[in-house]
Amino acid sequence: MSRGLRVPARLPASFVMAVLAGVVAAGGPGLDPQPGLPGAVMKPPAWLGAGSPFDVGAFFRQVPDDRNAAALYLDALFEFDPAMAVCFPPGAERDRREAAARLRSRHFGELLTARQNDAGSVSAEQIDAVAGAYDEGFAKLARAQERPDCVFDSGLDITAQIPHATAARQVARIAALRARRQLEQGSLIHASRELSRVLRLARDLVPRGPLVTDLASIGVERTAVDEIAMPLLADRNLTVSHCDRLLGILVEHDAKSIDRYAEGLRAEYVFSRGTLRALVQDQDRLRRDWKALGGDPGPSIAAAIAEPQLISVLAGGGAAPKALAADGPGARPASLRAAADLDAAMARMPPEELARQEALLGAFFRDRLSLAEMPYAERMRRLDSMPPVFVADDVYTRVTKGLTSGAFGAAIASMAFHQARLRDAIGLVAVRRWQLRHDGQSPPSLDAAAKDAGLVSVPVDPYSGGPVRLAIIAGRPVVYCVGGDGQDGGGRAEAKVHQREGDVILRMPESR
Repeated sequence: MSRGLRVPARLPASFVMAVLAGVVAAGGPGLDPQPGLPGAVMKPPAWLGAGSPFDVGAFFRQVPDDRNAAALYLDALFEFDPAMAVCFPPGAERDRREAAARLRSRHFGELLTARQNDAGSVSAEQIDAVAGAYDEGFAKLARAQERPDCVFDSGLDITAQIPHATAARQVARIAALRARRQLEQGSLIHASRELSRVLRLARDLVPRGPLVTDLASIGVERTAVDEIAMPLLADRNLTVSHCDRLLGILVEHDAKSIDRYAEGLRAEYVFSRGTLRALVQDQDRLRRDWKALGGDPGPSIAAAIAEPQLISVLAGGGAAPKALAADGPGARPASLRAAADLDAAMARMPPEELARQEALLGAFFRDRLSLAEMPYAERMRRLDSMPPVFVADDVYTRVTKGLTSGAFGAAIASMAFHQARLRDAIGLVAVRRWQLRHDGQSPPSLDAAAKDAGLVSVPVDPYSGGPVRLAIIAGRPVVYCVGGDGQDGGGRAEAKVHQREGDVILRMPESR
């Protein structure tokens, strides 16, 4: 929300009228002609296939338009986030929709701020008015999800714009607000539909998406589990039938989700190759696009993207790394005395050197992708060390290595943690179902609860590859996975998302 926005301690009745006026203003024509992410590439360029660590053709295989939800999603997401305007042709209709989306977002932000300051200051009527302003967006979302597949075509390098990822987070937040009101009104079925819709959106972000999109998908999924599924589980009107429905939604989501790790790394490989090519062949365009994203290209776009620590060195702010201090083969070029010279050196990269650097990228991602079938605890342990790929320390290799570092570790830790929490949630619903069938008694084991619920097996702990575990602590069921250290802590020490020690825990919520 913008700085300086004043929010009254209690929202006045005129606020509701303003929101309703925004709903009327938002009416108008439907889908704009063929929306798409800026710079979307639908088939791989010829240079991308050589030496790739996976089947690039299969990765870029196109989904028929009548099966692909992507365009309909973009139209739906424009109702939730004005930043989606870049996906539509310019003109009066886009301007109208952008203004309407900005108004809805402002009202939603004001509502959240008022609730945070004083929850009692916001009436049910005001919540319904704000949430109701998004009814058309949710109707469009439902139409998009009638299509069975979803792949968003995007650009080929680090400057690719992916506003749909941020917009999806907003959808999840508003859906959680709607689900809360539905539970207050006693409609658990409607709340479970919100859960299903949000989880489908989370998994539809993943195909061909880079790690930042994976993180957005995880955020959407986390909101679905924490703010919709768990309140459902705590509802005093919950029945065995509701549990069966909730289990069906969570199990389906888990089964239909593709591997974020492998898919994200494939997309990162494409982005790394595309960015390297642009650093060599199209720096002006890269600088322009980097700046459009809010980045500062500074004196060197290569340093800004791949080697930020070199900026001060090359600008005279410190001693050069030893490997870059001397001239000669595999060392710092003699002309590399200022930050701008790094860009000049990249632009002079000969074709045979570009091929060598692309081969290094292929070797790096091939090694990382080879870990995809391992349990996360082992995978994370191996990811702690770099593969012996970037052994040379010449300036070209340093830049290429910089394209691979990013936030791999943090992203992968988040993938593991939230997959574990999803599996915990499945187990917890099975336990709650058992309790409803057995006068509040907890099951003798998670296996017994899973079988009673008709599950094929106990969910798999993504860290260990073994089953998710159940503990009864102070009379309260706790379902947990062992966590990144691979050690069973009995569900007592709770791990945080980027902390390996402890277990990934979900506790049975109190009924209310």
